[in-house]
Amino acid sequence: KYSGGLPLALVTLGSHLQGRSVEEWRYEFKKLRAIPHCDIQKILKISFDGLDCDTQSVFLDIACAFHGFFEDEVIKTLNACGFYSESAISTLVQRNLLQ
Repeated sequence: KYSGGLPLALVTLGSHLQGRSVEEWRYEFKKLRAIPHCDIQKILKISFDGLDCDTQSVFLDIACAFHGFFEDEVIKTLNACGFYSESAISTLVQRNLLQ
C-alpha cells in the first residue's frame, strides 16, 4: 500500500527490507509512514524525469484517473485525447512504472 503498487517502488522497498526481522519491518513501516523513503522518491523521480512529455502525461492520467481500469478502456480513452497510449504504456511497463 505504501508504494502505491508501483513495481519499481516495490522492488526498492523490498530490497530495503530484505534480510531484516519482522520486528525491524514493523519499525521501518512506522518510520516510513512519517518519513517517505528517499530512495523510492529518487528512483521514481529519475524514472519519471526520463520520460518524454506525452508519456509523462499518460503516466499521470493513469495514476490519477484510471487506476484499476482495464487496459483497453484506458488506451481507447487516451487515444481519443490525442495520445499514442500504446507506445507510452509499453515504455511505462518497460521502466517498471506501470504493471
